[in-house]
Amino acid sequence: MVHGVASSEFVPGKREEAVEFLKKAAGFIKKHGAAEVEVLRRWTGAPGQSARLLIMTTYDSLEAWAAGAQKLRDDTEFQAIQRRASDPEKGCIVHNTFSRTIFEVL
Repeated sequence: MVHGVASSEFVPGKREEAVEFLKKAAGFIKKHGAAEVEVLRRWTGAPGQSARLLIMTTYDSLEAWAAGAQKLRDDTEFQAIQRRASDPEKGCIVHNTFSRTIFEVL
């Protein structure tokens, strides 16, 4: 089993818009193979990190995660909403704050 955690900062004043974007993104992720998808808000963290939203995913294997990630890269509709959300001038996600960690259950 593989768990993925992806996070980004949201633009001040645009938290609700960012949550809606991530809920929409979660639908795409589920469609492309994740067994489970959850949108989370960080309640703790270092100063400046509390404005982060996360998507946590679960896949049956590392191969399933890789296949799902490729499907997302190939999905033009998903890519378009992702670009809008992270647009430096109009988006709800702070540009260049995305991070992802993949955990394999041993």
